[in-house]
Amino acid sequence: MLTRARSHGVEVTHDYATEDGAIPLPATFSKMLGERIAAKGSGGYVELYSDYPFPWRKDSQPKDAFQQEALIRLRTNPDQPFFRIEELDGRPTLRYATADVMRASCVECHNSRLDSPKRDWKEGDVRGILEVGIPLDAAIAQARSSFRGMFIMLLALSTVGGFAVVATVARLRRKVAQARREAVLLGQYKLEEKIGEGGMGEVYRASHQLLRRPTAVKMLRRDRASKESSARFEREVQLTSQLTHPNTIAIYDFGHTPDGEFYYAMEFLDGVSLDRLVKKWGPLEEARVIYILKQVCASLEEAHGLGLVHRDIKARERHALSTRWSMRCR
Repeated sequence: MLTRARSHGVEVTHDYATEDGAIPLPATFSKMLGERIAAKGSGGYVELYSDYPFPWRKDSQPKDAFQQEALIRLRTNPDQPFFRIEELDGRPTLRYATADVMRASCVECHNSRLDSPKRDWKEGDVRGILEVGIPLDAAIAQARSSFRGMFIMLLALSTVGGFAVVATVARLRRKVAQARREAVLLGQYKLEEKIGEGGMGEVYRASHQLLRRPTAVKMLRRDRASKESSARFEREVQLTSQLTHPNTIAIYDFGHTPDGEFYYAMEFLDGVSLDRLVKKWGPLEEARVIYILKQVCASLEEAHGLGLVHRDIKARERHALSTRWSMRCR
């Protein structure tokens, strides 16, 4: 702006008032703007200061701790504004300071003037600070009034809602506690851990509360449960409970959970499945295979005699008991 003005013969100077057709320097204009704002009596202000003021601006040096710190901070980080809320004339005020950086077009002028307090300026140097002050008391009073009304409303809502939340939490806790008890205890059987699952059900290791007998409990899976599947599941268990062959797992009991899920308790096998036996020790010798198959066939023969057909015979469902190396089928 200065270069263009001067190229048209316009004088740009701090004492423009005494020169015909002259205009003020940008720094002088900033000072005039600050004086106009201060004259309105709002408490706001604009101030330009430096630790290298020209002789006619001796009152433009830093006046307090904030301005001194602003010079130090902005010389280190000229791109980062420096601000703080302080009490000025009894009013909370936001003081916001930015760096006034030396431009390339201003370097020659500042370094060539005889009255310049510093003659080694470079482009990008922080030559001063532009500070804006904004009183916050009106904004704070308005915010407090709004917060007061909001707080009263929230307090009323929270009081009413608090009772509902407490009641809901207490009810949910009772339901969760009851569900946990029901999930762990099925009649006289206490579930200990899940040990397997199949297409229709999940199997848990359990124990009878009175007999202290290890038991396996099978429950029909929720995602497979329907009236038809539950009825078939229950009918098969009733028929299976009639099997008494020594190579067939014994059914101890069956029933329903409190929410209607069908389950049954059966003999717990302390051994390894045929599938695991082969994977761990490799193919079995012929005599042993024949010995095992005879036991499996004997168990299935009894089931077929009652009209039961096992449609899904798997090696992992044939168990070799470690006590007598006999097979049990399920």
